[in-house]
Amino acid sequence: MKQFTFITIGILALSIMHCATARVVNSRPGEGGTVALTQGLLKSAEAKEEANRFMATNCGTKQVKILQEGEVVVGSTTNVNQNTNMNAQRNNNGFAKSNTNVAIHSTQTSNTRNVTEWQIEYACQE
Repeated sequence: MKQFTFITIGILALSIMHCATARVVNSRPGEGGTVALTQGLLKSAEAKEEANRFMATNCGTKQVKILQEGEVVVGSTTNVNQNTNMNAQRNNNGFAKSNTNVAIHSTQTSNTRNVTEWQIEYACQE
């Protein structure tokens, strides 16, 4: 049981502290483009270095000029919660037909939030 607990804690820690990475969003060869950095608790400096390598490779002998960088909305996510309650009551007396009363109550809530990432837009200059 102890070993299972340690393994579970290890997996949880690794999933929480995933590494930051960089990726090319778009590229205009020799002209510029956009690079995105994913968030992570570990290696954010390495992700920035990776982004710098992507930009330098694209620009070749030209200088890399950062035009802008910041958080950009890249999508959205929606969580929907639904709660349904049903109450049934049966009335039965010895002389009349029995009947059943059913009441159904349903509520639904939703929460939408933006999904963002850090992007660097750059240009290659002589």
